[in-house]
Amino acid sequence: MNDDVFKLIAQNHLMAAVRRLQEYAQLYPEVHAPERIERIAADYKLMLDYMERGFKDDQRQQLYQELLARTCLLEADTRLADKCRKSSFLSNTMRQAARVSWDNELIRYTLENFVSEVALLSLEEEERRKEKSRTLYQRHDAFMSLLFRKILLSTQWNEQTAAFFESLLLSPTVDVNDALLMASALLLACRLQFDYRKWRTLVNVFRQTTDKRLHQRTLVGWCLALKEGDETVLYADRMRALLKEVCASPDVRRELLELQMQVFHCINAERDNKKIQEDIFPTLMKNNNLRITRFGIEEVEDDPMQDILDPGAADRAMEEMEQTMQRMAEMQRQGADIYFSGFSQMKRFPFFNDVAHWLLPFFRENPGLNEVVDRLSNSNLMQNIVENAPFCDSDKYSFALAIHQVIDKLPPNVREMVGTAEAMGPISPREELTSPAFLRRMFLQDLYRFYRLFPLRADFDNPFDECQNDANKQPAVLKSFFFAQPVFGTDLLADQVGELGTFLLKHGRMGELRLLLNTYVGSRTSAAESTDVRLLLLSARCSEFFGEGSEVSFYERVLDLQPDNEVALRNLGQHHFAQGRYAEAENCYRQLLAKQPEKKSYLMSFAVALLYQGKTDEAMPVVYQLDYEHPDDLNVKRTLAWGLMAQEKLQQAHDAYSLILGSEHAVAEDYLNAGYCEWFMGNVSAAKSMFVLYNNKGKEPLDSHFLRDRNTLLAHGITVMDQILMADLLQV
Repeated sequence: MNDDVFKLIAQNHLMAAVRRLQEYAQLYPEVHAPERIERIAADYKLMLDYMERGFKDDQRQQLYQELLARTCLLEADTRLADKCRKSSFLSNTMRQAARVSWDNELIRYTLENFVSEVALLSLEEEERRKEKSRTLYQRHDAFMSLLFRKILLSTQWNEQTAAFFESLLLSPTVDVNDALLMASALLLACRLQFDYRKWRTLVNVFRQTTDKRLHQRTLVGWCLALKEGDETVLYADRMRALLKEVCASPDVRRELLELQMQVFHCINAERDNKKIQEDIFPTLMKNNNLRITRFGIEEVEDDPMQDILDPGAADRAMEEMEQTMQRMAEMQRQGADIYFSGFSQMKRFPFFNDVAHWLLPFFRENPGLNEVVDRLSNSNLMQNIVENAPFCDSDKYSFALAIHQVIDKLPPNVREMVGTAEAMGPISPREELTSPAFLRRMFLQDLYRFYRLFPLRADFDNPFDECQNDANKQPAVLKSFFFAQPVFGTDLLADQVGELGTFLLKHGRMGELRLLLNTYVGSRTSAAESTDVRLLLLSARCSEFFGEGSEVSFYERVLDLQPDNEVALRNLGQHHFAQGRYAEAENCYRQLLAKQPEKKSYLMSFAVALLYQGKTDEAMPVVYQLDYEHPDDLNVKRTLAWGLMAQEKLQQAHDAYSLILGSEHAVAEDYLNAGYCEWFMGNVSAAKSMFVLYNNKGKEPLDSHFLRDRNTLLAHGITVMDQILMADLLQV
């Protein structure tokens, strides 16, 4: 495919772009009718002829832009057709949608007539109502499935088509579930091949709808539909102008921030579920009283001797179970997708063979649930799923279809419990289940399941994937990191960048943090001139992580603005310490101790910085005080032992190292330092044994430690030659 056509269009190279498309049309005439590109070529040739004849045309610039736009539309349609050519699923989907005549008024009539017919069902007798209702919903499900496919693979929209679907999505005479499904199709279509007018439709519906679910779904839709690249360059100004209006609202800017954070929570589903499988499920299984057999699930009677042998066991088990459930509920409140692992195994039902069903809002009248509804007619389960289940729509369908298969094998009391609200897991307040954040999260989870589990997902561009820039060796960045999209510029979301940056740092998303800072802060020079303390601190941490070497200037800039900034002083002290600049580290920790004189970590770092400078007399009173207050702290003991060596109190240091090495928490460096102590005491053989143990456990070569600690070794009479000989002795 012509990967560079959009780039040529962005560079105003119309003729080169047209020639590329002509070459492609000759290779694959079945993909797009060659006459479209030939008409563009003929119109451009006519423009060139007029220019050659010396005619002046005030509209020449406008006409050229129109030709570029037509070429851009053709290239987008060609790319979509090429994707269909290469995918049997997409080509079959396109053929299915093409069987229906898609007249706009027919679509509107079908959707509005469905709402009218549903309303009229209430006038029917009960027996006839059920039969007629199922026929009606069956027919409508088939129609919506085809409409979903039609939108998904529709070519670039014109203004008339965009206006029609916008009015349709906003129409009060169209079922909101149909509007939600159409909005989902628009998102998938834009991810498959970006279309400015489809994207704008999502934005306009987001701004105008009064339905909470549609508002949040279209928000997720237009944000995840944003794609960086040359294919959007012709629309960049229009997109930015529209977003400038949208982002003028502080509420919208806040929603965008929360959505971006939720996207990152969503992609952690596998990690969260590993934690659940390892930490939470074992507790739940240990404390349940059910046994699964080949005949179903049986209830296990309590051991009557347990109350005699251990009277508090039942209470402890119940308390442990409650704590475990609370942990799951807290994980969910923080945005974790706690149900992904379990429900990912329940997507093989025939219901999910239809691509539209993966993003279909849950409603009990869905034809795919007819058998479930009949089987559970005497239970409140379906109502509870609709009203209380904290699942996304896709998982609600999975749950209903799965429970239908096992309901008869459950013990009577469990079957009864299934019909209660508690069966849906931790009960959430109604207002939480209808909150904007919850509605966004549920749709994100629907999308995540589709892009991760749909059998033919490879044909779709997954927004939850990462893009790796191997050419520049940049860290991977999430495709749906829309905050860094150029259309937002550096101003529209600037007031949210600090909080998002802190979130990214906390969750270890350093690639996105660097991109965010490069987008909103800019070069090192401009960053160092910034007055935003939070962004300066984030820039410093990012510089440290990537080894860029500019973190000191960022911290110093913060201290210029806020001389008592504790975070900057602490991080700058740690940086100086790591670089061996102990005098500078000492100065930072002095300032920190002036603010918090009792803080152990500051006292420890201050004392070690003094010891490395040979200021033993000033350091040791601090160390002795710490050892007195924290006698079991091994880090304090390590500092004490090092200080005792510096004071030539080698036997006391030896005793301290013996205590440290006798602990199960001893580390490789403890053997190294114990080896130094033995060496200083003249116990060369014992020192060698310690160094051997260090080599077995440590990562850094021993001679690099000798080089770093050379002054300390020389001060204790260990010459350079001694060090060379010891290194060789370890090889014998």
